[in-house]
Amino acid sequence: MINLSDIQEIISILEESDLYPELTPEERDNLVRIILST
Repeated sequence: MINLSDIQEIISILEESDLYPELTPEERDNLVRIILST
């Protein structure tokens, strides 16, 4: 099961990447879902 700290860690990694700021909120949600589903 996924816990909140995992999600926060993923988001912090994404925020440090160059791509993340260019994504729309919908794309960000999809990206987080994809990561969590693996």
